[in-house]
Amino acid sequence: MITDKNRKVFELTLTEESFTQLYIKTLTNQGFQPYPKQNYYIPIAFTEPLEVNKSTVGLGVSTHLAVKESVNKVINLKTHVITPLLSLVQQQNKFTGVVVYYPVYTKEAETESLKGLVEAVFELDLLLSNIYKKMDTYNFTYQLTYGEDNIFTHSAYDKQRFLNCDIEVDILDKKGVLSFSSTKKFE
Repeated sequence: MITDKNRKVFELTLTEESFTQLYIKTLTNQGFQPYPKQNYYIPIAFTEPLEVNKSTVGLGVSTHLAVKESVNKVINLKTHVITPLLSLVQQQNKFTGVVVYYPVYTKEAETESLKGLVEAVFELDLLLSNIYKKMDTYNFTYQLTYGEDNIFTHSAYDKQRFLNCDIEVDILDKKGVLSFSSTKKFE
């Protein structure tokens, strides 16, 4: 977390580390713009692999409305959360990204202070398809739903197949359902 008082110091660090956009930024329809002045910022300060994610360094995590709500929840409840499905800054043509946030606090005497957030970014389509392929069983397909209106469906999923099973799952701060259906090959 960067206070407005320390914003210039953080932006100077971006300069020293040879980033091209040397400011805390927000993503708008016109591209990256300097983040408007506020009391504090939570910019992305580190990412791996750097080359493909370089554009996210300095990006205020509250740029995206869905992420802003998740970040507020993380801070207020002091717990980990998962965002709704969204498009990632690095891949704005897909809406299969999710971000998991975990707050990090420092404690001095009786006072806890937010130090920042750990952010883990996933492309849900790649994550689930890789698991599916590694299982090497094509007897079922799946659909994952969680929170409000977050649905990721395997391309061959068909609820009308012979065998179906729904399993309720907790996905961090959200309730979800993992649904399975048999495939034509299985039947």
